[in-house]
Amino acid sequence: MTPIFRESSSWALTVVLLLATGFEGASAQAGEEGGGLVVRRLAFQGNASFPDWELETAIATTSSSWFATFPLVSWIGLGEKRRFNEQDFRRDVERLRLFYRIHGFLEVAVDTTVTRTAEDVFITFRIAEGEPVRVTSLDIAGLDTLSQSEQLLEDLPLRVGRPFDRILLIAAADTIQTRLRDRGYPEARVLVRRFQVDSARRGAEVNLLVEPGPTAVIGEINVQGTRVVDSVFVRSLLATEPGRDFRERDIAQSQLNLYRSELFRFAAVALDTAHYVSGSGVVPITIQVVEAPFHRIRLAAGYGTIDCFRGGAGLRRRCLRSMC
Repeated sequence: MTPIFRESSSWALTVVLLLATGFEGASAQAGEEGGGLVVRRLAFQGNASFPDWELETAIATTSSSWFATFPLVSWIGLGEKRRFNEQDFRRDVERLRLFYRIHGFLEVAVDTTVTRTAEDVFITFRIAEGEPVRVTSLDIAGLDTLSQSEQLLEDLPLRVGRPFDRILLIAAADTIQTRLRDRGYPEARVLVRRFQVDSARRGAEVNLLVEPGPTAVIGEINVQGTRVVDSVFVRSLLATEPGRDFRERDIAQSQLNLYRSELFRFAAVALDTAHYVSGSGVVPITIQVVEAPFHRIRLAAGYGTIDCFRGGAGLRRRCLRSMC
């Protein structure tokens, strides 16, 4: 199988270096909280494909708050002031390039305009996106034996004609896998079998391989952590039961039902991987809960200019029908 990133050595090295320098820059910036230039403006130009807020999440440099940047009120001194870090700023150019390359824009160019005063700095990233590499073919193998397989491929994040976005490639594989698990295939996997990028023609051919595995039903349901609440009552709150077809959405709905009962501070519903036998067609489920307090007392006291002293108290009791 082909890994997600084709240029494995260069891509991996770039990502590791950026992550490592990001931590270093963060600590250096933390040390400059008391001094340094204040970032009064952080702007982007030329970013037609991605909004400003998305690019801001990809870099380390951040702008000061609205009160500290809006000209009519910034002179008051209100708002959070964020300091300029020279090292982080230089690495932000590479972070933006990497961001665009991951999203299919291999010809991107990033430049900067920086205006400094005695106390402030105004930053603009000027981006020339270039033409993206687009998906020319998307072949998905392994669905021949499944009924209504076309529904599994509806509205995938990655499509022919769209930019070859590596993040959306992973999202497309995850979407197909999730849909299969909602159809009763707990061992479903979707692998990136191959992809080939032609930079000169700005095209990418993508091949995915689907391994659905066998269908399965719900097996034994084991409840752990109950002390007062009866395990039979816990099972009655679930959206599934032994013998029913496995559906991943039923597992998620069961956990939501437990929280909505307000009987538990913590609730987790998951496959019992310790007792699950691959290919058996039976999926055991484990439920772990931490019961919430069944009695809660609330006290309040205060002072008002008209009514003088005020006070209040309340008692809330949660219980099962069999306990009340």
